[in-house]
Amino acid sequence: MDTLEKSLSLKVKAHLKEAFKLHIEKIEFQLTRTDFEGDITLMLFPLLKLTRQNPSVLGESIGSYLVEKNSFVTNFNVVSGFLNLIISDRFYLTFLNKFLKVKEYW
Repeated sequence: MDTLEKSLSLKVKAHLKEAFKLHIEKIEFQLTRTDFEGDITLMLFPLLKLTRQNPSVLGESIGSYLVEKNSFVTNFNVVSGFLNLIISDRFYLTFLNKFLKVKEYW
């Protein structure tokens, strides 16, 4: 089963390759802090020097791409060097349904 981070990582890498001609090995995510809107946060700091973009521009670029290319990313916000992603309930329901079909988890 694909994890949320793995799916997002593949899309972010594709965008960075397309938009900035970069091949990135690792994309860093963390849970979004409770005082901000979002479910998972992409750490922009490691990408800033490579893309030569400021955090707001890079966050908007990646966030817009993810909303357009992923049905499960519904919205985003950029706070300093953090891209907070809002994940649809549909993603969690789909994941849970796949999880429930795997016999080893019963």
